[in-house]
Amino acid sequence: MHGTYFSLLPPLIALIFGFLTKQIIFGLLCGIVSAALIATDGSLKDAAYLVIEKVWKNSELSQLASWELFWQSSNLFLLLFLIALGIIVVLIGYSGGAYAYSAWIKAWINNKKVAQIASVLLSLFLSIDDYFSSLTVGSVMQPVTDQYKIPRVKLAFLVDSLAAPLALICPVSSWIAAIIGFLNDNGISSVVTSNTLIIADPFLTYLNVIPCIFYPFVVVVSIMYIILKPISFGVMRVHEVIAVRNGNLFADRVPLAGAIPEAPAFNIMSAHLRDFVYPSLALICITIASLLATGGYEAFGGHNSLVQAFQQANASKALFISGILSLSLITLYFLARKRVWLKRIPGLYWDGIQLMLPTIIMLICAWALGDIMRQELATGAYVSSLIPKAATSVLFMVPGIFLCALCIAFSMGSSFVTMAIMLPIAIPMLIAVSKLQVPLDPSELPYLYLILGALFSGAVAGNHISPLADTTVMSASSSGAYLIDHVYAQMLYALPIILGTAVGYLAAACSMGIGAGWACAIGLLVGCVTSIMVLRFFNKPIDSRRS
Repeated sequence: MHGTYFSLLPPLIALIFGFLTKQIIFGLLCGIVSAALIATDGSLKDAAYLVIEKVWKNSELSQLASWELFWQSSNLFLLLFLIALGIIVVLIGYSGGAYAYSAWIKAWINNKKVAQIASVLLSLFLSIDDYFSSLTVGSVMQPVTDQYKIPRVKLAFLVDSLAAPLALICPVSSWIAAIIGFLNDNGISSVVTSNTLIIADPFLTYLNVIPCIFYPFVVVVSIMYIILKPISFGVMRVHEVIAVRNGNLFADRVPLAGAIPEAPAFNIMSAHLRDFVYPSLALICITIASLLATGGYEAFGGHNSLVQAFQQANASKALFISGILSLSLITLYFLARKRVWLKRIPGLYWDGIQLMLPTIIMLICAWALGDIMRQELATGAYVSSLIPKAATSVLFMVPGIFLCALCIAFSMGSSFVTMAIMLPIAIPMLIAVSKLQVPLDPSELPYLYLILGALFSGAVAGNHISPLADTTVMSASSSGAYLIDHVYAQMLYALPIILGTAVGYLAAACSMGIGAGWACAIGLLVGCVTSIMVLRFFNKPIDSRRS
């Protein structure tokens, strides 16, 4: 059953059980158990050992055994950053800073559309890292969107839709080092060796690919259309109708604890905007500085320029460092301002840990399930094998690569793993279809950038709708939304965008005869128009008189 259609079942089982029980953690556990049973050919004992091994491994708690191992962590750093962020959010809420911010922002934001556009703009500003964006935008915008009865699931959708797609096309994001590494490992290099397939600088290749990465652009256009029209259907419409009718932002379910808690009365009476602005700016600035420091920026004693530092930054380590430094500084700030008292610190810290505990559990479960699917079930290899190796038409290869990458990313919840699986297939396939001798100049492969753009778009699109994706979990958590509601609402809204992107790639491939630049422009236009038309078709307007 390894490397067969059975390997696609675990994520579907996780979705089905999560939907039926409304408990996504239970759904993920069902997915993990089913994956382990498939991987061990039904052996209960071996499956139990495998589940325990994967959960322990992906939590990286063993890294605490020594200082040297600790600094080699990745997942553990992210979990510790989540804890630090949860505590910071609690401190800001307790100090009255969130209350002051909510009161101030009312003077600038006076309706639902502007509140949602503000969320989009903040995501654009924080596009240097998808994790940072997912965790920050929801927490910051929550009091604003609550004011205008915007359901939490809608906020989670806005946050999640932009985090990874924008990081993918931002030339100074934390994604760039991985992408450049993937391109170099798969034969794109300016230095000719026996492994070189295409003679080109990997970073310049990435820059040339950006206009061909349709999905993020179609996402931004579609989201703005959804906000301005406005568009409402499916699970999202249920939440929006109920929010308009009675103010419940969770579709008549018990509200989740807010990401920013209520402040005590004595802090509300003396609340000041600086208690929100200073801590938020400190977190953002320290995170950016940490990314530069881990990337070897020359101002911090390294040898890299600003752009190179962002390209080579260690995002998980940078988030951990920024989390610890920011938490220490913000705690001292509130103590000095007498917004919190020393005896209250342990209780507030514990509240912050509890706030993030469900997210941490969901992340570990998602990592464990993805790990089994990658290593034991070979899901990615199976899906990629569905691409005809003897494909003779680049015309259908472009949308085919997009859809295949999407399926892999959805199944495993990782854009990077999808890229690592698909690049060794896509580049040699394109060269084989072109019937040229390597090494080649990029000008000899007119479809190269379009193929790479389709691959990267599919990797992010699949990640966008996957219940196993880190950003899916974190966006729901920071927005204070039920994860299972977010997953289904996100899927329904993303499908028209995915369809539009696929049609756009087909249109671009058909237009290559008039030039690559025109083909990309036509593909993007067709993708955006298709997405908007499908969204408009499904739209069921909400009575504006009741909003």
